[in-house]
Amino acid sequence: MLFAVLALVWGLAGHGTSTQYRRSTRVFVAGTAACAVLPADGRLTVWLLLDLVCLVGSSVMFGTAAPVLTVTPALSECFGLFTIIVLGETVLGMVDGLAHMPADALTIAVGLAAVVIGLGAWWTYFDFVGHRPPRPSLAAAAGGSSVICR
Repeated sequence: MLFAVLALVWGLAGHGTSTQYRRSTRVFVAGTAACAVLPADGRLTVWLLLDLVCLVGSSVMFGTAAPVLTVTPALSECFGLFTIIVLGETVLGMVDGLAHMPADALTIAVGLAAVVIGLGAWWTYFDFVGHRPPRPSLAAAAGGSSVICR
């Protein structure tokens, strides 16, 4: 039911876009609608295949010299929202895990370590995507005042 609603919403939203984006919107809506009618038994296999196609396609798209992807403000906003959701899921996962455990020092320490590792992984990811080379100073590594924003 969720995929059917998503296909409907994206289909309605696609009517208001400019002509250059309508084809990609139709492909996305068709894929979402196809996920809505997949039987539960084969859904996981189809999603795995779609993930592989997406990974290979993204690798080819980002590996070519020709600009294939048009980065719009809406796309940047979507990635920002995605990041907020994933970071929130990291914290929520830690809180949910701690809620089912006794509140002793070891459990809290493990939960905090999990959040630090999760947020650190995303911090590292964005440093990699931003093509920021690591700086050798200890203050920069610790997030001190010598960090220069670019």
